[in-house]
Amino acid sequence: MGVNLLNGSLPKGIGNLINLIILDVDLNYLAGVVPEEIGKLKKIGQLYLDDNKFSGPIPSSLGNMTSLIELCMEKNNFQGSIPPSLGNCQNLLLLTLYNNNLTGSIPQKLMELSTLSISLDLSNNFLTGSLPSEVGDLVHLTHLDVSNNKLSGDIPSTISSCTSLEGLYLNNNKFEGTIPQSLKDLKGLEKLDISSNNLSGQIPEFIGKLGALKYLNLSYNDFEGKLPKAGIFSNVSGASVLGNHRLCGGIPQLHLPACHKNKHHSSRGPFPPKVVIPISCALAFIIALSCFFSARSMLKKLNIAIDVAFALDYLHNHCETSIVHCDVKPSNVLLDEDMVAHVGDFGLARFLLEASNDPSLSQTMSSQLKGSVGYIPPVDGSVNNDRYERTTLPRRNNREVVKAKKVEDCLFAVMQIGLSCCAVSPRERMLLNMVVGKMNAIRDMYLKVQEG
Repeated sequence: MGVNLLNGSLPKGIGNLINLIILDVDLNYLAGVVPEEIGKLKKIGQLYLDDNKFSGPIPSSLGNMTSLIELCMEKNNFQGSIPPSLGNCQNLLLLTLYNNNLTGSIPQKLMELSTLSISLDLSNNFLTGSLPSEVGDLVHLTHLDVSNNKLSGDIPSTISSCTSLEGLYLNNNKFEGTIPQSLKDLKGLEKLDISSNNLSGQIPEFIGKLGALKYLNLSYNDFEGKLPKAGIFSNVSGASVLGNHRLCGGIPQLHLPACHKNKHHSSRGPFPPKVVIPISCALAFIIALSCFFSARSMLKKLNIAIDVAFALDYLHNHCETSIVHCDVKPSNVLLDEDMVAHVGDFGLARFLLEASNDPSLSQTMSSQLKGSVGYIPPVDGSVNNDRYERTTLPRRNNREVVKAKKVEDCLFAVMQIGLSCCAVSPRERMLLNMVVGKMNAIRDMYLKVQEG
């Protein structure tokens, strides 16, 4: 029943279908609470409730479904905590709960699901507490994503036991401490994102020796000292260290200050802003929205968009004196040979003084229009945003339809951010550090869709 126009709620009578093996109602408009009676379906192997409007708590009775192999409940409005009873589903290979409103801590019992091998995705919720040290028991897991939550504490060193990990996403949380040396055992790790946390200390040399690593994001932490140059650190488009103002060294393309001999790099604060700010990972909403349907791939557009977002966030929030560019437009965004975006042409840029009740004290006046008004060409509305049209496709193509729908979700999410940034009232506009976090989350979502 997936990919239809079903609405209403799941009836309690669903518990009578005791011989059901697969229940798929994804990509509909179903709402309300999922009844506890669903736990009577003990023969269910695959349960897909994702991409609906379900709300209320996740039924604890799901723990009775001991035959479950795949459980997908992402992109709903589920609230409350993750039921520890899910730890009883000892045959689970895939568990996805991302993009809900879940709160509370990650149950320790969830870490007992040693069979998990495809993915454990709890991202984009409101989870708190620490990442349980028992995460090391997930020895077969290839993808772990707890990004965009409110998790805190140290990154557990036991995560090094997850030697099958290929993707590890801990970004946009409140993790503290240093990068555990034990992570050197994750030889197969291809993607590591620990950006936007409160991590500190030096960046270990071993990260550059992880031969499989293709993507590394360490941005917006408090790392210090000399940045390694080997491995992933030699790839400016594959590694990002933005917002770590006490780093030095690294390859020239990163434009970090030189390290002083026999002493650590000065910790006086942000280094002086450059006229051209290089970044390594992705936003110019003008570009992203005006060029999504041109020759360049959507991923390249997202990367360019995030690059510009990083640059603007740096100018606004991380310079000793904030700078407002005043003329961001496609012609002022330059791409190097690695497709890394650089913000240029600071001819209209202004210093922004501390906020004051007296508008005459500010060097940038919001009442004055500066820069160029860009032209955004009309786009072809052929993104399959008519759900009726999608339902005419054969059922055997449903996975392709789901993929197209998720790509469409990514595009609309970018548009929502762009519209927020264009609000008439400055107070209603999204803060740039939030823009960076959300754009990174959108890119991560898009990469998951492409890999799936």
